[in-house]
Amino acid sequence: MGKSVNKVFILGNAGNDPEASVTKNGKSMSSFRVATNELVKNQNGGYDEITQWHKIKLFGTTADIANQYVKKGSRVFVEGRVSYSKIESKETGKLPVIYTNIIGNGITLLSPADKAKTAEMPF
Repeated sequence: MGKSVNKVFILGNAGNDPEASVTKNGKSMSSFRVATNELVKNQNGGYDEITQWHKIKLFGTTADIANQYVKKGSRVFVEGRVSYSKIESKETGKLPVIYTNIIGNGITLLSPADKAKTAEMPF
């Protein structure tokens, strides 16, 4: 079997302040959402802005940095991989819920929250 790749880059604005926690192994963890926007041409010839939300999880030193410096509205660039988790329903006959997470291994802080509005798309 050949090499495979699970790599994702997210460039957007933090939707909330990070939630800091510690794993069972004593590692720092940071969890927050990032919004990305896409312009899609509509039937009237104009454009609609579509927002997608991404749940980001960071660990170790990267999590410590995010917990300290990322605030709601901060412009961030996250590099990582896609991870899926499944939660089985306790009710019989209900389908499990599948969550998509971005497990980040790097973050670049592009602007503080109060300057994030100036870094939006120029359209």
